[in-house]
Amino acid sequence: MNSHRKWRAGILVASLLIFGALTVYQLLQPAGRTFSSDSASYDAGAVNLVHSLTYSLDGTTPTMEREPGYSGFLALLYGLSSDHNRFVIFVGQYLLFLLSLGLLLAELRHRMSERVLLLTAGFLLLFPSLFHAHLSVMRESLLASLFLLLATAMLSLIRKPRRNAALALGFLSAAIILTGLPFLFLPFLLAGFLLMQRVSWRYLLPLLLIPFVCVGLWGIRNRVEFGRFAFGGDFRTTAMLYVRAEQAEKVHGVEAFRCLWSEYVSRDWTGRSSACSFNGLVNTKWPGRVPTAQDPEIRRESIATILRDFPNYLWFSVFEILEYHVPYVDGWGHLYNIAVTVAQLLLYVGCAVALFRWEKWGTVEWLCTLLAAYSLGIYILTDATPRYHVPLLGAYAILAATGYNTLLTRFHERRLRHHPGLQ
Repeated sequence: MNSHRKWRAGILVASLLIFGALTVYQLLQPAGRTFSSDSASYDAGAVNLVHSLTYSLDGTTPTMEREPGYSGFLALLYGLSSDHNRFVIFVGQYLLFLLSLGLLLAELRHRMSERVLLLTAGFLLLFPSLFHAHLSVMRESLLASLFLLLATAMLSLIRKPRRNAALALGFLSAAIILTGLPFLFLPFLLAGFLLMQRVSWRYLLPLLLIPFVCVGLWGIRNRVEFGRFAFGGDFRTTAMLYVRAEQAEKVHGVEAFRCLWSEYVSRDWTGRSSACSFNGLVNTKWPGRVPTAQDPEIRRESIATILRDFPNYLWFSVFEILEYHVPYVDGWGHLYNIAVTVAQLLLYVGCAVALFRWEKWGTVEWLCTLLAAYSLGIYILTDATPRYHVPLLGAYAILAATGYNTLLTRFHERRLRHHPGLQ
């Protein structure tokens, strides 16, 4: 036990040192590099929430193109400090993750060994792509923390059904949906899982009602502002349908794998189909990514094309599984790319070992698999990129920890058989 405590302290200190060094490095970079592309939208939404209580990108025109959850989180940080405060964003995201992980580990202690907890903490406190998420103005860090808290509430409710845990689960589900709309149907899946764990219906009602009310209020707000009840804008949906239709129609056979190879390995697009690149298709169809009056017709035609070429759409989705699991490399240089690739391989080896022993799984392993499978299923049918798996790294880390714990246990037992004097 003493050695586990020392290892935990060492991992935490190492994480703090790495985070501190990377924070200094990131703060020395131009602010424009941090607040660019999607980050600029989240930041603008937060600034206008603070100053005008309006979710808008320009301060006057309301927006619903992006979910409000992450901008709301940034607005809270800005309200406590100042606009565009990168230091507060980075530290706030990291501290929230530490708190969320601490609560999850405390709950897991009721079900799993100290070694599994130590391995889980090691993965999550030292994983390169999580540092990247904490030090970026993107929603992945917040979602990663929310999923850790969600798992904590789920396991707590199963272990000892209580009203507070049920309410927390409902609000956390709502927060996740309002931060990432693809998780809209997650409460129904979680409710089914709780029923299988023999949790009473009365504890399931907050899980179903609270997200329904919160997301419904967001839809009503959009009805008031835009004249129609909606959970989000149409452009991203239109772009996704258009790209998947083009790929279903034009990318066949092994070309799907070649597209993936060109995107993440060779960076050479010579001879590849014009439908390979998601961003290339979108930027060609919508220069400047400005919606057009033809978008409703594009959506209808795209859906028709996907249905017509549905087998090929499913075939391309198989390779979306691979893309979803590619290491998240995004502009941090060669050393980071090597580190995250090695870390990802270690993670997947542990998960593979755990999967081979699925018949020995308990509630924790099945919950992790459920959460990871939902995210994977949603994104491979729409648009999968490596960044989208980052919020679910907690689930992968727990599975990997159980896998490595199995290997270490077997190794220890084998040593004892060959060297009885070690007992």
